[in-house]
Amino acid sequence: MGQIVKAWADSRVFSNNHWHLEEGPDELRSMHYVAGGHFYAIGKRVDVTL
Repeated sequence: MGQIVKAWADSRVFSNNHWHLEEGPDELRSMHYVAGGHFYAIGKRVDVTL
């Protein structure tokens, strides 16, 4: 168990309380493990009107 006491985000992909991953370099996109040895990097933003 642990407690997060501090976090940091690279200003090239996070500013004004929003992520801008599609505008930053590919190496700053986060990688996610899905299953069975498959990984995905965060890609394009999808906007939805509510």
